[in-house]
Amino acid sequence: MKKKNESDHLKRLALLSGSEQDLVLYDALHDKDLTKFFFLLKQGYTLTPFVLNVMIDYGYENKLLKAVEFSPAVKSDVYDFLCAYLGQEKAEDFLVEKDIHSLIVEKFSVESLVKYHLWDVLAEKGEYKALARAEKFDVLKEYYLKEKAGYKGGQFCISQALIDVGRSFNKPHRKIIDFLVDIEDFSCLAQIKGGLFKLLELKKWELIPVGDNMLENKTQDEVLQLIYDYGGEQYLYERARSFNLYAKFLLDHGYYRLFVDNKNWGILTNHKLDHLVDWDGIVAAKDWMFLALYHKRKLLFKYRQFGWWLKSFTY
Repeated sequence: MKKKNESDHLKRLALLSGSEQDLVLYDALHDKDLTKFFFLLKQGYTLTPFVLNVMIDYGYENKLLKAVEFSPAVKSDVYDFLCAYLGQEKAEDFLVEKDIHSLIVEKFSVESLVKYHLWDVLAEKGEYKALARAEKFDVLKEYYLKEKAGYKGGQFCISQALIDVGRSFNKPHRKIIDFLVDIEDFSCLAQIKGGLFKLLELKKWELIPVGDNMLENKTQDEVLQLIYDYGGEQYLYERARSFNLYAKFLLDHGYYRLFVDNKNWGILTNHKLDHLVDWDGIVAAKDWMFLALYHKRKLLFKYRQFGWWLKSFTY
């Protein structure tokens, strides 16, 4: 019943305008009834700069900070009043000491939040870049996992913040790289300095851009060579079966082994590497169509495959 009464009271109080609430508090101060004044604050009447100025005018300046601390409803521009009254540094020291959360969240700058190590408030406000610059990866991880579990999309904002901060440095930021690995956000590694070599180390070949958006100012050929050097030959070969770009790289650089081992005679022939093709094996397998497709008419004629020899002129 008590909670219902409090709820009903707050609903009724919300129907009063700000000036009407100011008037009620003013009347209590005018009547020199501080007990009533603080009771009204406790009941949810909003404390404003107007009321604080009235407190000074009526000689209650020594109770002013107590009113700010005591009141559950404080108008945001009370922060500006306190800065004018105490100076910004002392005002913020007071608000942090007394944990006036509403004013801290609404009015503190990013710089002030960092100064007072209010990491959770920064996270609540989505100031993920500031957290990354301060290397508060424990807080970032907590909120990243919360957002991910809730499917709110906030984790993507955190990832973008990490990318932006990572890009702002002239050299790889190892802690950001390690954090992205920790949360398994490998796609972001492809967008920051040092990310290429971490992806190579982790063998995340499929996430390494080849073509547009090359990493570390590397050419396409240099990136493919790095993938090969870090043990990605099998990956490049599998891509080569569908994309000529990869086949051309491997074959132009003399990396023939997997093509020969897997008898990819067509690819080798297309790249003018006939000398690597096992023509005797093809004949033994009686794969006359292959010989016709690749215009090996001498072999077809030699083995008296005259029909395929004629067809070879139409392929």
